[in-house]
Amino acid sequence: MNALIEKGVTILHPESTWIDESVDADRISESAVIHPGCRISGADTSIGPNCVIGEEAPSTIDNCQLAESVRLKGGYYSNSVFLDNVSVGSSAHIRPCCILEESASCGHSVGMKQTLLLPFVTLGSLINFCDCLMAGGTDRSNHSEVGSSFIHFNFSPNRHKATASLLGDVPRGVMLDQPPIFLGGQGGIVGPTSIEYGTLSAAGTVLRKDVTKSHQLVFGAPSPRINSRDFDSNHFGSITHTVLKNITYIANLHAMRAWYSTVRSKFAASLSHKHCYEAAERLLGLMIKERIDRISALADRVTESAQNESNPLAAQHREFLPKWNERKPLIDESASISGNTKLRDTFLDALNAQSTDNVSYVECVQSFDSEMKLAGTAWLSSVVEATTQEWLA
Repeated sequence: MNALIEKGVTILHPESTWIDESVDADRISESAVIHPGCRISGADTSIGPNCVIGEEAPSTIDNCQLAESVRLKGGYYSNSVFLDNVSVGSSAHIRPCCILEESASCGHSVGMKQTLLLPFVTLGSLINFCDCLMAGGTDRSNHSEVGSSFIHFNFSPNRHKATASLLGDVPRGVMLDQPPIFLGGQGGIVGPTSIEYGTLSAAGTVLRKDVTKSHQLVFGAPSPRINSRDFDSNHFGSITHTVLKNITYIANLHAMRAWYSTVRSKFAASLSHKHCYEAAERLLGLMIKERIDRISALADRVTESAQNESNPLAAQHREFLPKWNERKPLIDESASISGNTKLRDTFLDALNAQSTDNVSYVECVQSFDSEMKLAGTAWLSSVVEATTQEWLA
């Protein structure tokens, strides 16, 4: 702590603040502000210029990377990345493998893990939003949003978590030109679900099916009737939809990792951004591994069902098991999936022709003309397609 104070970091009440010895003072900006009661640990922790920690309530930060002007107002934050101008309210519970990109924000009492929010995405308060990727919107006045008291239901009745939901996608979402998605408060999504850009779900709506058409208003009050039927959590119906949803989600994570390694890396001029981008690439690999592990856990659960001859879908389950063991190495976190390299190089040539000096990542993307956006989206779509084809072939 003394090294940080000598460096010029504002620690408002050192007597109530704990800085672990593992924290590298060189990774903490002198313009950072740390409020009373905070706890900061981790050799990989990085706090960039003008970040403010714990302004509403004590904050615990463990091995997180903060870019510039990030405000973590209170709560628990672990092994996650927060890019420029991110704001998270007090009582947050941000568990490992979350990436919040530029100007993403959350109200109070938001829980996340294994979640990726693209720029400008806004979450209200009292939200559980684990195992999601959400994109959409163009700027801070036109952004995707999740209303307060919203839940992403990520644990199935068959006791598995192969349930990640894709709200928007990566190939179009990174271009920052898509219609926003709005998910009304007091609602939810039953994963795994895909939601198209421009979707608006009314307050109180629980989405149980994909929304594949843009600019849809989705609504429906919960049924007042209570029904029951026999249920066995060891009996699985068709898993084709669930598996393909998870493969598509993994494919989008591969596309995002390719975007970070080839595009984001060009905007790592400052040390804090370099730390964030390196950590984000690592976390994306861990996110892919998590989804692979969740499908593998599903495979373990399906094994019993596959042996049950009275199950009309036993043959489907038996076909799935060896196919998964054979092909999962082709799409796991160690796989290098570059997509159509000609499309990639066309996009990168156009990007390299632009001056990125003194221009932020968001400003640069917002300046892309339609031809560049189409080229970039086509390349990232080819990464998604190449990944899914490893499974479908």
